[in-house]
Amino acid sequence: MESTLIQTSNQKDQGIPCQKEGGIQGRSPSSFYQQAPSQPTSPRREAEQEKELEETIFPKIQDPKIQKDAMDNVLNMAKTLMEFKDKEEQRMRQPHFPKK
Repeated sequence: MESTLIQTSNQKDQGIPCQKEGGIQGRSPSSFYQQAPSQPTSPRREAEQEKELEETIFPKIQDPKIQKDAMDNVLNMAKTLMEFKDKEEQRMRQPHFPKK
């Protein structure tokens, strides 16, 4: 027996859980997604957001110390992966026989 969702359009827009027949709580699939704004971002707001990025994020990205730390992290991860790969290859080369 298939139950149907009972939900008003107001509940759906606000992401309010809907009531299934039989008293079981659930959510309609559309309530999991946020509604996109009907108006696109204004050019003025886009300019403000870009300015904020230029003032906060970009200087951090261009900081040589942060770049060096990031590169060190990448190199350490690569080294760890290579060590793991070498250990795995050694393990596979060793003969192993099933125990009787």
